[in-house]
Amino acid sequence: MPMQAKKKNQLGKGILFITCIFTLGLSGISYAYWTNGLGVSGNISTDGLDVVFSDQEAANLVTNESGNGNLQVTYDPERTTLSIEGTVDPGYLGSVEYTIVNQGQLPVRFSPDTPSSGGIDNTLSFEGEQVTALGDGTYLLKQNGTGTGKLAVEVGEENVQFEIRIPYEQWVKN
Repeated sequence: MPMQAKKKNQLGKGILFITCIFTLGLSGISYAYWTNGLGVSGNISTDGLDVVFSDQEAANLVTNESGNGNLQVTYDPERTTLSIEGTVDPGYLGSVEYTIVNQGQLPVRFSPDTPSSGGIDNTLSFEGEQVTALGDGTYLLKQNGTGTGKLAVEVGEENVQFEIRIPYEQWVKN
């Protein structure tokens, strides 16, 4: 009997061993088959913001409406800064009209400040098919859009210097 029990015990261990190998092999094959088609990858990219002044001839941007004055408009090489310099007499009234171009693929929101200081009164407005006034003093410029800005300058009796900034950021719909 002990010999028969030993054979049964070895046979049981053998069957258990073969079953384990078969089960592991089967699960390995199943896992390999399952993971073969499971490769997941993704790529998300966004365009940057690229807002510049158009390459209009700078000399054609200034309109002298009344009074004596000589204003010159220049751009920096990247066309991100428009500079207005010159000398005008008290009582001068003129305007500078320019175009902003959104060369990026994202809509931008911009909020120009319109400072009034000393003897100068600035009125800044924007228009165009791709410009939308958002009602809170900010404007939306669509992707690949252009908008025309107009700065009206009225100088009183004082010599003044001023700077107008047009900060912009990506527009996100709430």
